[in-house]
Amino acid sequence: GHRDGQQVPPFTQRRALHLVEWVLKHYPGADPERVYTTGGSMGGTGAATVGLLNARHFAAVESTIGQMVPRNHRPSRIAQLSGHWGAPGENLDDGRGMRAWDRMDLTRAIADDVEARNQFVFTRHGKDDPTIHFGAVTHASLLTMQSWYTAIQLYKTGHVAVWDEGGHGPADPTLGS
Repeated sequence: GHRDGQQVPPFTQRRALHLVEWVLKHYPGADPERVYTTGGSMGGTGAATVGLLNARHFAAVESTIGQMVPRNHRPSRIAQLSGHWGAPGENLDDGRGMRAWDRMDLTRAIADDVEARNQFVFTRHGKDDPTIHFGAVTHASLLTMQSWYTAIQLYKTGHVAVWDEGGHGPADPTLGS
């Protein structure tokens, strides 16, 4: 979404959900029980965000090298997101009864929402990734005081979590593809 006055409506998530609804309505072979969200890097962040914040619409989430806690981004990415959501300290209203930076914290989603908690999630991260650092899943959220890995284990979210020695996209040098 983008800043709209002092609210930060989730325009991109709405567009994604409308597209899913359109496909299910117009393609008779589309199975509503087999809708998945997947992506890598920024797309992995988006897949996890839309898939967990709207879990009832998806059968599973695959997030490869995605950031699960926006406040844990590198400073340059926080500056970019601040142009859309306001600065983390502002934590603007998202127009749906929550603060934008809090809403996007996926450790909070797992803790607060039974549908998100009951989602199946696949994640992969590389320890040598300079873009989405390994802290994306191992550093605690300032909101929940839990890392992504801690949250999915604590709340018994079905998951496969892969981490390797790879970077941002390249296969692990030892394991290969």
